[in-house]
Amino acid sequence: MKVLQGVVFAMGLAAIGAQAADPKVPEATHKALQPWKPVSVTATVDQLQVILPQDRVTEQTFASVVSALCDSVRGAKPHWPALARKEAVVLNRHRKQGYVLDGGLVETCAEEGEVTAGDRPLFLAARTRLF
Repeated sequence: MKVLQGVVFAMGLAAIGAQAADPKVPEATHKALQPWKPVSVTATVDQLQVILPQDRVTEQTFASVVSALCDSVRGAKPHWPALARKEAVVLNRHRKQGYVLDGGLVETCAEEGEVTAGDRPLFLAARTRLF
């Protein structure tokens, strides 16, 4: 019985550890994404990856997540290396469907700040591809 309790306890610790914030991603980014309650936000060598709890990521959800990410990029001083990745990926909870923002957040967000509100959807679409 004690062995079983130990296994359950270890699994609980592993689950808590898996949900811990990636230290390579700024706290401001985690806070900016709180409204979507992401399952995880991680930075790898080439990408910043956001996993959302939904079964499907819509264009509107993707656009609003990118907007929140851009707000966190503009507020990050100095720029964190995690935000300068080649692409930002926003995926559903199954990691099977979503969108990829090519070009990196720092550059894209800097350019987006110069685009008029009416042209933002087209600007974002030109830098986005399906996952």
